[in-house]
Amino acid sequence: MIGDKLKKLRKENGIYQKDLAEALSVSKSTIAMWETGNRLPDIETVKRIADYFGVTVEYLIGSPESCQPKEVTESDIKFALFNGAEGITDEMYAEVKQFAEMVKLREENKRKGKA
Repeated sequence: MIGDKLKKLRKENGIYQKDLAEALSVSKSTIAMWETGNRLPDIETVKRIADYFGVTVEYLIGSPESCQPKEVTESDIKFALFNGAEGITDEMYAEVKQFAEMVKLREENKRKGKA
């Protein structure tokens, strides 16, 4: 169950096993074993996977019917980026979003071998 969800999240986000392995400090074969159900990650790693993909631990370990990925609001993003949303103008937030899109495009181009 967790393996199927991990593979789905990874594919939906365009992330290769080797990249996820690097981010979690595990081997690519470990990711493959989790995805095929041959091994299970420990609870601390499950928490790190949930954080990495922005989902709940319950989503990863629960049934698809009972758990959904958590919704991230604009306030959540502002709080995370600016250590609180107080005093953040729409222009500041728009600039950060634009920068994030630029970084995302750059990384996609790297993966495609264009950089």
